[in-house]
Amino acid sequence: MTPDAGQIAGPRAVRGAAEGVIATAAMTAVFGAGQGLDALSKPPPDQIVEAAAAKADTPPLPPPTKGIVVWLAHFAFGAAMGALFRLLRPNPRRPATEGVAFGAAVWLVSYQGLLPAARLFPPATRDDKRRQAVNLAAHVTYGLTLGAQAARARTSS
Repeated sequence: MTPDAGQIAGPRAVRGAAEGVIATAAMTAVFGAGQGLDALSKPPPDQIVEAAAAKADTPPLPPPTKGIVVWLAHFAFGAAMGALFRLLRPNPRRPATEGVAFGAAVWLVSYQGLLPAARLFPPATRDDKRRQAVNLAAHVTYGLTLGAQAARARTSS
């Protein structure tokens, strides 16, 4: 009996989500470096959560709670995108290239499309160039990390 698509996709998605969390940690380090270089006043995940809360007209969250919400949202999105990568590219032939392309695509769709459409962030083309350079570098790092994990999984199986 051959497995159906759901039996195959479930484990791929779970593995991809775990890889996405690891890739998000690498991406977060790039945000930290950007702050250290004064290219970011605060990481984009903070700014997005603040903008969403303001748009929803909710009272500001106290600092510890806000930090938890920001990083849960950031890592949850990273996990979801990692799952998507693994579903779209279960066995990439060129993991580093495909991972970087995926990370750059996530940045483009998010920062030039979805976030500006939701009025949560300015379009990348009209945003601070230094902030977007760090942001793009972070997303490329995310994708490269996804690709590296896919390559490692490929050689170990």
